[in-house]
Amino acid sequence: MVNLLSAHFFERLLFLGVAIVLPLKMVGAKDMSIAQTGLFYSFLLFMYRCTPLLFSYLSRFIRRELIFTTGIMVESSSLLLMAHMQVPHVAYGCALLAGVGGGAAATMMISLIESADRDAKLLAGNSVNHDIFNIHLMLINASAFISPFFAFLPARIYQGIVTIIFLILMITLYNFFRLGKVADHERHLTGGKLLPGFDKHFFLIWTAALSVWAACSIVYAILPSLDSHFMGQDGVNVWLSFDAVIVVALFFLFRRVSLFQHNTMGNASIGMIAILAALLFIMLGMHDFYILLVSLSVLAFGGYLAFGQLYGLAMQTRFTQRKTFYLGLLSFSGALGEGGTQAIFWLTRDAGQSLAITFGIVLMGLFALRQLDAA
Repeated sequence: MVNLLSAHFFERLLFLGVAIVLPLKMVGAKDMSIAQTGLFYSFLLFMYRCTPLLFSYLSRFIRRELIFTTGIMVESSSLLLMAHMQVPHVAYGCALLAGVGGGAAATMMISLIESADRDAKLLAGNSVNHDIFNIHLMLINASAFISPFFAFLPARIYQGIVTIIFLILMITLYNFFRLGKVADHERHLTGGKLLPGFDKHFFLIWTAALSVWAACSIVYAILPSLDSHFMGQDGVNVWLSFDAVIVVALFFLFRRVSLFQHNTMGNASIGMIAILAALLFIMLGMHDFYILLVSLSVLAFGGYLAFGQLYGLAMQTRFTQRKTFYLGLLSFSGALGEGGTQAIFWLTRDAGQSLAITFGIVLMGLFALRQLDAA
């Protein structure tokens, strides 16, 4: 389990250390415009979010371990090449490959961690709680906090750090096979045939989730495009690090607050309304650093609350055989939401217009959520 979680951490650190830092470094070197980073993230995030649906299906026929290791090798090799080449057209192609590999690695990683955790609980008579998905969340946010600061490093040192992370990741993969396969006795199946019938209840939740993905993705390119007013540090995405800190704080806070522990449409609506308020304040206070910090805090709160509630609501379906399939579709909503927002920024080349369109998307998502009563 430690080896698997180590691979998870270094995979996320490499992914974010290149995907978050490199495009903004290229903007600073005038090799890429800030609007073109929207195209980069559109490629990367679309592939990263849409491929889990495919790999969840392929895991019926191909071992999870093979998909996982192949995905990490494709992803990490693409990121390493991107970091050393630092050429826009190469970066776009590598973004597509890294998205595919990352989607495979992330999907199978969650599945393998779940199996390993379940086996550990069975051995212990279910008397311990490993809190494995909380650890999973912490590792992602720890890497999200650390990785933007790689931008402070000189180019050669940065490339050296990326190479070291790549090598450590390869060692963890080797150790993964040396220690033996996880959950060898079990094949990862999606649980029977999918029943026919259109699930309007899930479709409305899916639409709301898409809008939340769209709003939360402004941290990748749109907020950093405002850096000329504030930090003036080329390539440093302070917004992502700040967002990670807020999410970690909310994680510990929500464990002590019972108000949002039940998945309800009302709680999801509160999260989405908070997102709308945050986007509105960002549009009104683009030139005020402190307003943006407060707005990002509200956005992080809204996104954290809405995602948990929407995913929980989606699993409350009468089509129980579709749960794994629905998880893949929710990830696909991220492909359209995140990828679409980045594409909008690339096309408009304007943060204000992109935020206004995103505001409209979230408004439509909230309207869809409010239709659940009639579904």
